[in-house]
Amino acid sequence: MAKARVAVMLSGTGTTMASLLYASRLPDCPYEIVLVASNKPEARGLQVAAAEGIPTFVHSHKGLTREAHEAIMLEALAKSRADHVALCGYMRILTPEFVARWAEYASLAAPQISRSRDASTGIGRQGDAWRLHRPPRHRRTG
Repeated sequence: MAKARVAVMLSGTGTTMASLLYASRLPDCPYEIVLVASNKPEARGLQVAAAEGIPTFVHSHKGLTREAHEAIMLEALAKSRADHVALCGYMRILTPEFVARWAEYASLAAPQISRSRDASTGIGRQGDAWRLHRPPRHRRTG
């Protein structure tokens, strides 16, 4: 069976991405990282990915509308032929269109977003957007 193709989006050091990357090297891992993308050229996670042979893509959001920047990022995701996207500390509020496009194939891996409710900074709204658009997950109870 072919492994799922995962693109990672990050804005910082890439700690979570590195965990996913190293886990992907295990023989029974069901996925592979096919792209690491960022909105910050200085993001250390890009260097980690490149050192491990993972293709990277970066495009700053500065000077662009949110929609224009997302279009650029979506094009990079499409070119990578990713099946899934993992938001690993990607510190941008995403539009409902982006969320809807990836709702069934995305994972939000940014604990500070899911815990925080600080409306003045926008932190917390991203997690709310994913909860609104993602199908409910079944939990094991026993």
